[in-house]
Amino acid sequence: HTVNKTFPALVPLKCKGDFFKEWANLRVDADISLIVNGNMLDIETGEVQLTDYGISGIPVFNISSKANKNLDLGNKVEVIINFLPGVDLLELLNERNRSISNHTVSELFETILPYQLISVLLKKASIKESDKWNDIDNSKKEELANLVNRFKLEVVASLDFDRGQVATGGVSLNEINPDTMESTKVKNLYIVGELLDVDGKCGGFNLGFAFITGYIAGRGV
Repeated sequence: HTVNKTFPALVPLKCKGDFFKEWANLRVDADISLIVNGNMLDIETGEVQLTDYGISGIPVFNISSKANKNLDLGNKVEVIINFLPGVDLLELLNERNRSISNHTVSELFETILPYQLISVLLKKASIKESDKWNDIDNSKKEELANLVNRFKLEVVASLDFDRGQVATGGVSLNEINPDTMESTKVKNLYIVGELLDVDGKCGGFNLGFAFITGYIAGRGV
């Protein structure tokens, strides 16, 4: 049988960076886009967990299979996180500053994003937390807004199989009769579930596939 190479799936991703301890253990609702060689391959929305090695959470799990396969091919794999999807950050902060003028930038961010994340974003934009919003030039404000809506990370690996919920890869579907799950190469051999090169998103889909293919194989036998 043709067995396609296996990788962990539904698994956290390790990224390149030296600041992850500063945002470790935070959870934020965000959009996360998977970028391969500069092209967007997938986008997921939900609660992203920021860790001391990179990123985790259901949206990350859902793109991890494609990320691992492309890393193995030698492609450049990146993610872009939008920490405030659908929000015009500059408009929001300017409006807050008009309500009570001369705020510091960290004060304007209160209740919008977690403090530790704000600290990382401001450092990346070379803005001090004590800087007054009125004193920051427009180019710095735009850079900060871009970091909030397009925070880019390079993915270098995933965690191992012991942290993955399933595996991607396995026996090629081209060698299975989908009506019975019987091998087209070996009579009376039935192959089901995670042994096949199938992996789904979070939400019970992988369990569902295992149950359904098991039922079909049992009926075929």
